[in-house]
Amino acid sequence: MAKNAYYTNQYISTTLASVGGIDDSATTGIILASVTNITTDKPGIACLSYTDPIDTSKAEWITYTSIDSGTKELQGVTRGQEDFSAKAHANGVTVAFPLSKSHINNLNDALIIDGAKTNLVTGVISPTGTSSDADTELVTKSYADGGLVNSMSRQAIINGNFDVWQRGVSVALSDNTQIFEADRWQDYHSADGGTLPTLTRTREAEADGNGSYYWSKLAFNGAGTSLGNNSVGQYFQKVEFGTKYLCGNGKKVTVSFWAKSDVANKRIGIRAKQNYGTGGSPSADEIINGTNWTLTSTWTKYTHTFTTNTLSGKTFGTDDNDNLQILFAYMWGSTRQAQYGSATAETYVGSGYVGIKKVQLCAGDVALPFMPKSKTVEEDDCVHFYRIGQLLGIANTTSILAIANDFATKPLRTAITTSNFKIYTTKANAIAEVAQQALTTPGVGDTNITQSSYIVNEANGVIGLQLRYKNFE
Repeated sequence: MAKNAYYTNQYISTTLASVGGIDDSATTGIILASVTNITTDKPGIACLSYTDPIDTSKAEWITYTSIDSGTKELQGVTRGQEDFSAKAHANGVTVAFPLSKSHINNLNDALIIDGAKTNLVTGVISPTGTSSDADTELVTKSYADGGLVNSMSRQAIINGNFDVWQRGVSVALSDNTQIFEADRWQDYHSADGGTLPTLTRTREAEADGNGSYYWSKLAFNGAGTSLGNNSVGQYFQKVEFGTKYLCGNGKKVTVSFWAKSDVANKRIGIRAKQNYGTGGSPSADEIINGTNWTLTSTWTKYTHTFTTNTLSGKTFGTDDNDNLQILFAYMWGSTRQAQYGSATAETYVGSGYVGIKKVQLCAGDVALPFMPKSKTVEEDDCVHFYRIGQLLGIANTTSILAIANDFATKPLRTAITTSNFKIYTTKANAIAEVAQQALTTPGVGDTNITQSSYIVNEANGVIGLQLRYKNFE
């Protein structure tokens, strides 16, 4: 189906159980044979047809006020086309109901395969109704366009199900320090002159039978004291190329997630940033204000749609590191409150926790049902940016880079260099980091690592080593 194609002949059909002629000025009721899958509590339009609802010589359009699901009566029927003479339709005549937004969105969701919406139905005729009535609107263009770019449009967040935690499953957080734990996710908490409570990020298991097993928990032992006006506590991910492929004038992206807290009246906020990469213009992030919610003690789904900024007149940097950031805030000062749709600042409120899971970012203005990726796919996406190699038993004076071919088994975002590849020892009395020497040949590739620049010089012979690669965090 072509992008932005508009179709008007998508219908749900039933038949008449009884009907007479419908005069031009009459308001009447007619009985349907069935009301299965037909919206009964809203006004709409329908077509009484002998064979083809598009053939006006054999069809009559009508409007109706509602359908009684018990008696199956189509109520408040009036003529919809004044150029027809009244027709006395017989029992068994087809009644065609154009699909509403909810019908089409459900259909579109079913058409999504491997994250790509390639066969979407858009712009169908809808029942009549006001724009505020979600079920009677047309399917929106931004919803349909959402899946027609690439697989990022279905789910741009990596590890939104919190399955991969290469750095460890329990991490203590520090003031004014960017901390990594669950892959692709970062914590940054700043007291801005005040004092943070003790903060710990952990992986928690909870098999809820609804598409997730792990969730991400931030625990804190108090509200924090004297937090400054520019204080913030946020959890975020940079979506690589998100600005380039998801943003633009009039384009929308929708975030959905589940959250809970055992702290009464604890709020969580959300905002977004468009970044144009190193050397791009504007050089500063473009902040897109968001909103906030008061959490409860039970898992609840929250959604928010951002309208992104135009790309016209902007310049992308040449380092291919532009990104769209999605930021969740657990605490914010007064200078940041508007960014989270709040009129007041927010502390950590009290001792307890905030949990978050099933985070999804979709192109368009609809929060699609959460669709978790397989753990294999998530792991491959994560090690593309960060990878910890096996612990290795290495003898004294053995070349370390010679065994780094282990990294070639998974694709990496960029070639291994001294800036993104480090080697760590695991012995308590060993040097903390080996990879401070320069490579013999700078710019070594990620598939044929044979240089002998790194030599183990351990007096005690065999030691354990850990290889770490990281890029774009």
